[in-house]
Amino acid sequence: MNQKAILIFLLIYNYVFSQSIKVGDWRDHLSYNKVNYVIDYKNKIYASTDEALFKYNPNSERIKKINLLNKLSDIGVTYINKFSNGVIIGYSNGNIDILKDNLTINIPDLKNSSIIGSKIINKIVIDSNYAFLACGFGIVVLDLERNEIKENYFIAENASYMNIQSLIIDNEYIFASTENGIYFVNRFESNPSNYNNWVKINFRENANFNLIEKFNEYLILNKKSYELNLDTLFAYNLINDTYDIILSNRNFQNIKKYQYENNNNVYEDLIVVDRWDINIFDEELNLKNNINRQQIDVYLSDFRDVIINEMGYWIADKNNGLINFNQGVTKIIKPDGPYQSFVSEISYIDNSIFLAHGNKNENWDPTWTKSEISILNSDSWSYSNSVIVNEFWDIVSINKLGENIFLGSWQKGIGVISSEGWINIYDELNSSLQKRTSYSDWINIGDIKFDNEGNLWATNSQVSHPISKRNLSGQWTAYSLENISENQNLSKLIIDRNNQKWIQLKNNGLIVFDENRIGSKVKKLSVLESEGSLNSNRVYSIIEDLDGEIWIGSDNGVNVFYNPNQVFLGEESSKITVSLGGYNSYLLDGQTVNDIEIDGGNRKWFALNNSGVVVTSSDGLEEIYHFTTNNSPLFSNKVLDIEFNDNTGEVFMATDKGLISFRSDATKGANDFNKVIVFPNPVKRNYDGLINIKGLISNSIVKITDISGNLVFETKSNGGSISWDAINLNGEKISTGVYLVFCSNAEGDKAYVTKFLYNK
Repeated sequence: MNQKAILIFLLIYNYVFSQSIKVGDWRDHLSYNKVNYVIDYKNKIYASTDEALFKYNPNSERIKKINLLNKLSDIGVTYINKFSNGVIIGYSNGNIDILKDNLTINIPDLKNSSIIGSKIINKIVIDSNYAFLACGFGIVVLDLERNEIKENYFIAENASYMNIQSLIIDNEYIFASTENGIYFVNRFESNPSNYNNWVKINFRENANFNLIEKFNEYLILNKKSYELNLDTLFAYNLINDTYDIILSNRNFQNIKKYQYENNNNVYEDLIVVDRWDINIFDEELNLKNNINRQQIDVYLSDFRDVIINEMGYWIADKNNGLINFNQGVTKIIKPDGPYQSFVSEISYIDNSIFLAHGNKNENWDPTWTKSEISILNSDSWSYSNSVIVNEFWDIVSINKLGENIFLGSWQKGIGVISSEGWINIYDELNSSLQKRTSYSDWINIGDIKFDNEGNLWATNSQVSHPISKRNLSGQWTAYSLENISENQNLSKLIIDRNNQKWIQLKNNGLIVFDENRIGSKVKKLSVLESEGSLNSNRVYSIIEDLDGEIWIGSDNGVNVFYNPNQVFLGEESSKITVSLGGYNSYLLDGQTVNDIEIDGGNRKWFALNNSGVVVTSSDGLEEIYHFTTNNSPLFSNKVLDIEFNDNTGEVFMATDKGLISFRSDATKGANDFNKVIVFPNPVKRNYDGLINIKGLISNSIVKITDISGNLVFETKSNGGSISWDAINLNGEKISTGVYLVFCSNAEGDKAYVTKFLYNK
């Protein structure tokens, strides 16, 4: 890298801080690394990712996120374009947004239509006051003045559905590229609504063409290959029915025209984007310029789209966000966020949030996800820069001991890194870990935990000794599990206060393991009465609450072991009976519970596979919240994992469409009252949020009085916090003045007094 020629800036605008997010508010933690499309509109650059957009002002260098929490009506962006009065956004489910004059106009007609099958919007072409949408079933024409759908074109035989991968429009014709060739229609002399008027071009008739552009007398067509980097880009002459191959053996991402002025003349070039090159051709299809990843010199650059203006090239990149390349200088532009939006596991360790982005598929095989881990610390995101380089993929578990971070891979064993880089990788050669009996190159680590003595424990799937321990001196020990098959997959692991290990088995219940027990060291738990009476053998989550109870989530609700120290003696699990609409039912009966987390008040937070997040009281009998996509900014009702920042009460929820957080009113209880904080303090005039007190001992009694000693509010803390809406015992807003806060622990032997100023 030439340091004089290329200067790389990282322009990250981190405009939201956890201390400014109020109790009851939400914030996104989407990744803005994978940019698919880029446009310029009104001197701003808009970039779209799979989940959202961001806008960049080159003059102020300010970045603004545009997502479901502020302007968008949906998630799953598939295309963006501009027109004279705004920006139009298409989604994977057929939803449409128009950003216009700081307003969002949502057009959900296609999303809500009765069309069966894919409604994905693959491309949007603007023609005058109309937007033509290439969709998964056909073509939709949108009136941009009336903000309504004008008509649909079903172009396949008998007006059946056909996936329109791309389309273009010229003065006479509409051309549509499909998985089965190119179709066209005269837009004025024929009725495009009649499928009989669409004609298939006799060129590579049944080829899969995913990209199309009209350039002079040519159709520029990309024949998509099902093999990597074997696409072929054709220039098909519409006049004489001949063709040339422009480029081949690439993975083409986009083709488009670029108009510019020179000496008062207007010229038009053709831009071809593949993963590692941007090629520009003149009007005669001669190569005019090339920008490649060596020139850009950005780590793992992978191009998707580009626009060109007087400030250079604006490149949409799969791994690095938006790249501006101008006269040899490279700028990386993106909002702050994690490395990827998909998160398989969240861990809260030492006041930081750690994200694992790896995964295993439905067969519990690796997905070959090559990703860094993401770390949220001091309200900014960072990545581990060396994970991908070492091909340590499919990270599904993260833990930390001292300054070292331990990574469990569903493929490569256990990695250890620090702020300085890699320390070690533990595999079959230097530890007790084993390669699985089938696909013997894989070491499947499902989870890693540390006990109170600092010993590392790991689950190791499909091996003879599926539990391994590493002590503080570095010695490894592997344990076999009686009556457990060598083909058994193991995943989640918790270590309870009795030092028992509770381990999830794939479709086979769970086991409890106690290596220090005399006699049998393994207790199998399943649906059988003799094995704990679980609701289901498909267990997905295990957690110990603040009272030492073990809560189990499965594909059929929840079980609780109230006396887990008796589990080897035949303790059975219990179901929780709740009242729903006057009828009794079991808690989350029939629901798949992907995760259970416990907040500072011992309340239970359930991550559900299809129904969002349910929050209950500590005993599970009372529902506190039920967050879904209908009543909250939750990105999806499929929630994979939940984790708490015990210090702030912020709850992180990983959905299949991205990470989001909600600031709850519960934090971890303190041991004393030495760090009690009231915030905001003073409470400013017109403040519409809650008044919060944190740093309390768990289950503290909190009384608030005016300066004269009149009681205005009394409550018990959720863990170490309370939140109050400033409404007094008479149901009225309190007056301006100084208020006293009296805190005492549940036993009454510790007390504390503080105060705050309230401005009405």
